[in-house]
Amino acid sequence: MQRYTCVNLLLKVQRYRNRKVIAMSDVLPLPDDEYPIDTLENLAVLRDWDHNRFHEDKIVIQKKASWETYSVYASEEDSIVKIECYVGHEFGKFAELEFLRLLNLINSRLGTGAFNYCDKQNNLTYKTEIDFDDNRPLTEDDIEFKVLSVIAVMDRFYPSFMVVSGVKNNFIERTKKNVCCLNPAMTAADAFQLALEEAYGTA
Repeated sequence: MQRYTCVNLLLKVQRYRNRKVIAMSDVLPLPDDEYPIDTLENLAVLRDWDHNRFHEDKIVIQKKASWETYSVYASEEDSIVKIECYVGHEFGKFAELEFLRLLNLINSRLGTGAFNYCDKQNNLTYKTEIDFDDNRPLTEDDIEFKVLSVIAVMDRFYPSFMVVSGVKNNFIERTKKNVCCLNPAMTAADAFQLALEEAYGTA
């Protein structure tokens, strides 16, 4: 079976970035020794993203996408920037098995990163990371691209998680020809296929 590498998502992110007429470095000149979290904070200010820098090596950003406003948590440790995109999510009493099947199915196809679910906080999370060192420094463009990429991955699969969770009976699928209610009892395989076919529009 073909491995899903999110190429389409990255192309969408690239097109989104190309619409920006102001480069970050044109507005906020960055020192050579700036840390990635500093760069991300400057980026959040420039792009007017809600954010909270609560430690020298940690930051949380909130950004609205097609379906939800997602939180992006970034931390830096030992030349690795860890990035997590998460959203509050609950599933119905009898939907846990199909939800976990979908989660495992998606993770088996992703080229990088992975989804997981935190029971205590009821958060659905997509996690990935970036390595860097003196010979491979991270630029502001690298960081922006990665942040937008994790949001794009989450937003791509979020509707699929919703339709197997059985908690939103009025969840809407917008197709090119009509608008119809999705079946909340959809199987994990069917929900995953819908995400691949980009059958969703916006909420």
